[in-house]
Amino acid sequence: MSDNLLLTRDMFTVDEQDIKEDILKGKALDMLLLILEESRTNSELSRLLNIPLFTTQLYLSRLLKANLIKVDSTVISEGKVEKTYSLAFKDLSIFNNINLSDTDDDNYKKNLIMSQNFSSMVKQAIENAYKDEKMPNKIWAYYMKTDKSKMEAFKKDLDELIKKYKDLECENGTETYSFFTVLAPMNRNK
Repeated sequence: MSDNLLLTRDMFTVDEQDIKEDILKGKALDMLLLILEESRTNSELSRLLNIPLFTTQLYLSRLLKANLIKVDSTVISEGKVEKTYSLAFKDLSIFNNINLSDTDDDNYKKNLIMSQNFSSMVKQAIENAYKDEKMPNKIWAYYMKTDKSKMEAFKKDLDELIKKYKDLECENGTETYSFFTVLAPMNRNK
């Protein structure tokens, strides 16, 4: 697998192949995002993601093995064990480091899958913005012609803005926000 997906928690990098594949395909990423909002049980995740309990448990096992989540509590209800899961670390970053010089067809297909997941998350964020318009939100897209040197300078400014956004994180915060950015040339074909 290409190294186009990098997971970090505190100062460690997650190298487990299975969890990278699961996140690349989207369901494990969806679980992490739901668990980021609040602690969740297997049955809650199964219901929210509309996938079987067995599948949810498989993903949870891999996330546990990778030390990305932890078990908060275990309750026995009606003879069934129900565990509640939360993020194992307060600092979890998921980066998409696409190697733009990568020409391998398999890696190209995996990058397309990542872009579909990204697209799905953006769509969900836009839907959330319209569900509660009183919450801070901004939806904006702009296309233009310019010079590469101007875009290189702007990318530096954008990197600073992303850092500023990340600095707003509050461990005791009550809301989860998303911030997406894509800066890329248009009309480029493989």
